[in-house]
Amino acid sequence: MTTPPDRPSTPPQAPPDPDTIQPEEPLPGVRLYPPAEFVHHMPSPDRVPLEDAPFHTRYEALRGACGFQNTERPGFSGHVSGKDLRRWLAGSSSFWGLSEVRMTGDQVIRFRKTPRHAVQLFNPDRTSPVVINQPVRQITGEAYRVTTPEQGVQVWRGQTVRSAVATCLRPGPSDWPDGWAELTATEAVRFEPSGFPWSEAYVWTADPIDPPATWGRPCTQCGLYAPEHDPNHCWSRCAGWTIQAPPAP
Repeated sequence: MTTPPDRPSTPPQAPPDPDTIQPEEPLPGVRLYPPAEFVHHMPSPDRVPLEDAPFHTRYEALRGACGFQNTERPGFSGHVSGKDLRRWLAGSSSFWGLSEVRMTGDQVIRFRKTPRHAVQLFNPDRTSPVVINQPVRQITGEAYRVTTPEQGVQVWRGQTVRSAVATCLRPGPSDWPDGWAELTATEAVRFEPSGFPWSEAYVWTADPIDPPATWGRPCTQCGLYAPEHDPNHCWSRCAGWTIQAPPAP
């Protein structure tokens, strides 16, 4: 049995030391550039869009002492979620064109506001799942066994899972819990739609499987097939199950 790529087989090492990089010294790794710079750069081996970089769900935040201190930071503790970190970097890495974000091969992220500032380092928990922010690119399975929050089991096509996750990631009402989705080391997908502030957890899980020999005929109202048709949860916005009558002989 092989070890999943984001679960190291060796004991975890001590987190990198941000003070090993002095002011104005080049940062190691591939540059991550924010959406505001998309029009100025094309992806290449040494730079990629911030939205395309893999972010884990949990990070440890470390601050260097060499250089000016940046008073801004994501969150109020030594740990930050990958979703919040990506959002913070997107807003903070456009400071007069002087800020810089880089990710090394071990997925450690380093941010520096200006060349004279100290490095802010974000060390990922590599055992944590990867944040899904681009369902079409990150969810690649052809079929999934989906477990509902009520522990029911259904079989969905990959495109149905991608559509459901895209629905979860749409912004909800202000100050209400956002939906989220994550990809585990086994390629399973966990997702939850945005909900009411007082609602309980409502998590779905989709495990990749081999597709069935046939999906049958689709519903004429929503286009979903019988194994994945679920009007009770409104994924398809379909009131019931109807199929087109077979052609006359």
